[in-house]
Amino acid sequence: MKLNLTLILLFFLAACQTNSNKPQEVDTVIEDSTAPTELLDSGMVIQMEDVGYPMFALDLISQQNAKTHSFLLNIEAINITHEEAYKLKDKQATVTYALKHEPMVMDIIHEDTSIMGEYALPHRDDFERVSEVISGAEEESQGDLPREFTITSSDGKTMMFEYYIDESLANINGNTATVFYEIRDVSVVQSIKLHE
Repeated sequence: MKLNLTLILLFFLAACQTNSNKPQEVDTVIEDSTAPTELLDSGMVIQMEDVGYPMFALDLISQQNAKTHSFLLNIEAINITHEEAYKLKDKQATVTYALKHEPMVMDIIHEDTSIMGEYALPHRDDFERVSEVISGAEEESQGDLPREFTITSSDGKTMMFEYYIDESLANINGNTATVFYEIRDVSVVQSIKLHE
């Protein structure tokens, strides 16, 4: 064991000496792999839209590639007011964000009928699906914020969805339904720094 630790230490010191004459542009940081990775993007904020308190949709034209990058911003999480959020529009800023992979509900079928009514999809073949018992949707979402519901298989495996729970979904809580979904990347803002 001591020999292994000694060898590791020697390799580490040799690597440090080998690279000591090279300019280092970026510091290497080892992070907890379970924590979401923080990413950066800078550019002009071109859109700030209230999508239901405390959430905003923020669009930024990236300096890196001149493409529009869309973010989800919780103003309570970064401690700013509605007024301060709207004032970010047309400002140059650096956004720190986490990229999350989340299942987005496309349709919910119960007894061969979509509970989404006029918003139901005409075609569902391109989406993933899971058919099991729905739970966590006992009561409707309050205000504008979505809540989470779960679909649980007979062997106890669960899948969680963030969704605005309306009366139609609350009425089928505890019943078997088919949820059609797709996994989407969501850029969630962690902090914003305005450029001077």
